[in-house]
Amino acid sequence: MNRQTIDAPVRGGTFTIGPGRPGTGLVINGIHLQPANIIHADHRVDIRQGNNVALVVEHPVAVATLFAIHDAEITGNRPTWDFYRAADREAHARGLKPDAVLGPADGSIGRDVAAPLGRATIVDGGVPLVINSVSQPAAIEKEDGNRISIQPALPGDRVLDISVSMFNLGPLHATLDPVKGLLGDAGSRDFKFEVLVARSSAVIGLKEEGLLHALGDIVADIAGTGGIRAGKVEAQLSMGYHKASIGLVQELISQKLVVPVD
Repeated sequence: MNRQTIDAPVRGGTFTIGPGRPGTGLVINGIHLQPANIIHADHRVDIRQGNNVALVVEHPVAVATLFAIHDAEITGNRPTWDFYRAADREAHARGLKPDAVLGPADGSIGRDVAAPLGRATIVDGGVPLVINSVSQPAAIEKEDGNRISIQPALPGDRVLDISVSMFNLGPLHATLDPVKGLLGDAGSRDFKFEVLVARSSAVIGLKEEGLLHALGDIVADIAGTGGIRAGKVEAQLSMGYHKASIGLVQELISQKLVVPVD
């Protein structure tokens, strides 16, 4: 089982995802995606490395992770501001450029890149993929009602099972295969496209579509950013759930509970 990349760039309305050097992981606006580079995690996830900053990175991370792309260069490509968006106003106030904000304005994870990525070719990078799980069960619960738990992978398992509920919606089940990407309950590879076009509950209110979006975000945070691709995740969410998902990843790393599967 090897790490995978994309054979040619795919350009969307807010970012371009292109081939990455094998073994380098996801590099976003020149920033290596890793929990240590996170500077904000609440209603969105922001990262920084040196003078480079990228906001709303959970969406390009979800796009890559849902397609089982492990190594990629992701760059923001927006030329103009949209000051109706809080992230744009904050980025402008920091003296950044519009390309620092990578999430689509429609509230989806990646509606604009769904179709071209479906036609793209994912290629074997030739570098072994280390499949990480956790060494023991762990959970995090926040005062706002967000609770996420994770169980170690069973012997021989090389997938991440995810179950997500939000308020009275769900549970919604899916499986992340490290090579095939996100699969629906019946093993459908088309399920990832439903997740990519789903808009956030912060935009559309509490609807099933928002639950699909939340699933993509949780996959992005735990598997894409945290590098945990085997085991079982159960998430009971309210709003601002990145505090719990990123918080869990950071806690697992700090306690040295993230380990390769046998």
